[in-house]
Amino acid sequence: MIFLLLNLLRVNPLILDTELSIIAEHRAEIVSQDWSHAGWKESFRGTNCTYQAENLARDLTEFEAVIKWLQSPTHRTIILSDNYNTVGIGHYENITVNLFCHYE
Repeated sequence: MIFLLLNLLRVNPLILDTELSIIAEHRAEIVSQDWSHAGWKESFRGTNCTYQAENLARDLTEFEAVIKWLQSPTHRTIILSDNYNTVGIGHYENITVNLFCHYE
């Protein structure tokens, strides 16, 4: 559902990347132990992403997470930016991670 909601908001739709989603799921597991963005860039090692970003949500439904991100100027910019053409979406327990990427 997050993927659908993100693309409803964007002019240019994102591509859902399976490999990036696996990485996002692993990242969600890490974040469940230490709630922070610390180390997020390491998640992209070996992906060839030219632009990278991360959005996190905790204890929210997918719809609530997207609404919260839209209320934050930084997160909203990430969601709407044409700098990103791909997303990986991962869940672990009560954590959701979106990893945004631009592949050339």
